[in-house]
Amino acid sequence: MLTGSARLAQEARERAAAVERKHEAERRTRAFEAKRTAAERQIAELRAAIEAEAAEVRFLVEQSEEHDRAAKRDRSAMAARRGGSGE
Repeated sequence: MLTGSARLAQEARERAAAVERKHEAERRTRAFEAKRTAAERQIAELRAAIEAEAAEVRFLVEQSEEHDRAAKRDRSAMAARRGGSGE
């Protein structure tokens, strides 16, 4: 057990250590939050890119299907003019 000035010095060291631990915890919390924010931003960017690509694929599929339908209509029309089935 410390007494007098030794006790006061020990208490001061303990307070300083507690302040340092608190500052370190705050620093780590800020660093973690920055990482989390960056990761969430990346996830949002990836989701937007995926959705844009999905929309493009849907458009291309629809365009291809419409092209196929138009070609089938054209074949049917030509066959009808010739008197055939066209299929």
